[in-house]
Amino acid sequence: MTAGVVKERRRRKPGAGARTTGAVWGMVWVLAVSLPVFMWAEPGKRDGILMMQVEDAAMHFSWKSDASGQTDAPKVTSFRDGQGLLFVSEGKTRFELNGHPGREFWAGRGPLTLAMVVQPTMLEETQSPLCSKWNPRDGLRSFEFGFSGDGRLYWQVSASGLADGRRIKMDGRHGLQRGRPYAVAAVFDPGRRMALYVNGHLSGELTRRIPDRIHENETPVLLGARPGTDVHADAILGDVWIHPVALEGEAIQKWAASLGLTEEPPDGRTEWEKAVLDPDAKPAPIRALTQGPKPHWFGYYDKFQTDPTDRYVLSLEADFDLRVPGPSDVARIGMIDTQDGDKWIPLAETGAWNFQQGCMLQWRPGSDREILYNDREGDRFVCRVLDVKTGAMRTLPLAIDQVHPDGRHATCQDFARAGALRTVVGYAVRDPEEFRKVPAPDDTGIWLMDLDTGEHKLIVSVADIAKIPYPKQKPGDRLYVAHTQWSPDGKRFLFFNRGDTIDSRITTANMDGSDIRVVTYMASHYDWWDATRLLIEIPRRGGFFLFNDDGSMKGERLVAAPPGHHTLLPGREWFLSDTIPQGPDRVQHVYLMHIPTKRFIPLGHFPQGRQYWGDVRCDNHPRLSRDARKVIIDSTHEGTRQMYMIDISGIVGEAPAQ
Repeated sequence: MTAGVVKERRRRKPGAGARTTGAVWGMVWVLAVSLPVFMWAEPGKRDGILMMQVEDAAMHFSWKSDASGQTDAPKVTSFRDGQGLLFVSEGKTRFELNGHPGREFWAGRGPLTLAMVVQPTMLEETQSPLCSKWNPRDGLRSFEFGFSGDGRLYWQVSASGLADGRRIKMDGRHGLQRGRPYAVAAVFDPGRRMALYVNGHLSGELTRRIPDRIHENETPVLLGARPGTDVHADAILGDVWIHPVALEGEAIQKWAASLGLTEEPPDGRTEWEKAVLDPDAKPAPIRALTQGPKPHWFGYYDKFQTDPTDRYVLSLEADFDLRVPGPSDVARIGMIDTQDGDKWIPLAETGAWNFQQGCMLQWRPGSDREILYNDREGDRFVCRVLDVKTGAMRTLPLAIDQVHPDGRHATCQDFARAGALRTVVGYAVRDPEEFRKVPAPDDTGIWLMDLDTGEHKLIVSVADIAKIPYPKQKPGDRLYVAHTQWSPDGKRFLFFNRGDTIDSRITTANMDGSDIRVVTYMASHYDWWDATRLLIEIPRRGGFFLFNDDGSMKGERLVAAPPGHHTLLPGREWFLSDTIPQGPDRVQHVYLMHIPTKRFIPLGHFPQGRQYWGDVRCDNHPRLSRDARKVIIDSTHEGTRQMYMIDISGIVGEAPAQ
């Protein structure tokens, strides 16, 4: 079967203004397809045509049945007065617009308006891309328009193809409801404005730091799915209009009215947004612990940064922070005396570090004098144990990851392999290709090491991990371990396994590596809730979920909030987290949530400079003091990477200490 696609071009009449409808000239392409068929309404046959008060070309898609049999094609279904495409996430349905005249219609250099009629069929905890040219691989991001699990529209664009400072994402405030049709639109005006509309009502608008273009690349434009991923929409999609202009609100209102869709939906903002983003909320007391110009930071958030008295705060210092450290780069280790004017006390140097996790620097549990950190000896990585009072040092044969609650044992991982496969979580090596040759080696993975004797044993190999099936598994997938964390009782530990196609799987195991259980996929951050449950952040599902450590892979959402690095305060009454950069100013929000009442309390808002992104980004990584009354963060909001202390004692009161 063939499909006719008519591309309507509008030319300005002599003397006509930019917003005047000009003469209509039709040009027809006929092409063979095996999917639902594009049908263009003849000029004047639909009110939607008459609303296009623009001078340039516009494209309008509508649909009719075609018995193609293609497995991933959306079905054509009756919808309103015509027909629509039924997208189902479980069926992995998608429709590709490439191969049609769309590429010459919009080349990524100018403005863009996407307008369509949509009816959500499910509102799960995942995003539903409606129109996407957003492959999450570097260099392949352009734009994506869709709705989230809470029914709110989102609109993101990238000028560079990267998730850097030239990428921006915004959310609408209206909540779409399941089973109801809406006229929705996303507008991009380069360097000036981004906006979202629902039924002609402005749902969100940004006018600052708007990218100057949308990146053009080889990624196809899909309806109902995100390219290169398993993220699919659950919705009926009616007519779709694509404009190479930034339509104004008045034109969009007329378009929505012509469709009979004018009712304003309810406010769909989450309680997190209403509380944390409240402009009248008072931030908690904060002070700087370090000063520039040299950068100072700590790294990950699941380790003891302070000594048992909370007087001394561990820190790293470097001579640069806008490039990835190489094999010969050194960082300095020191501690800050908070009772002596935040004096810097130098302790040691390390050649095994990065900006996300530092060098696994931490106070040894149960000790008021020993600290642990990773270092480099030639081409291998080791752990140093330093007595800060005497200066005595000893070396352990493996680099540590997570210390057991007993303070005697630690999980260790292959930071060389991790660094070769994902720079941000490993250490620099001289020949990364050497660690990429074997997809799933049996001589590396997770070790258990005795911190007193240095004795160690490989308890989970990468080959063991590869034997646990996962979606899209391929024989040549290069796998690695990233992050481990002990349960509060020390009987089990969790670990991330990642690779070419595996999607951030969290698994758990006994202390000896036995009884491996899969907890979930698509995970980002984690913390043990108790000895049998885990609180895991899943960005695609829009929040933090409580999972049982029983292999069932079933999780219940506890918190609806943006992605961030979370920690449970002792007693599990309070939840602490930050966010990844939000909005045009890339603001990171640090907040508390009172778990029994689900009440959110903002602690501070910290813009991150656009130069800090990717492998040199500066996550806040909020870390608790031992008495659980102070929070320490890394931040660049004053221009350089430094550490800050937030006083939460007036909020949490007499919370149990760590």
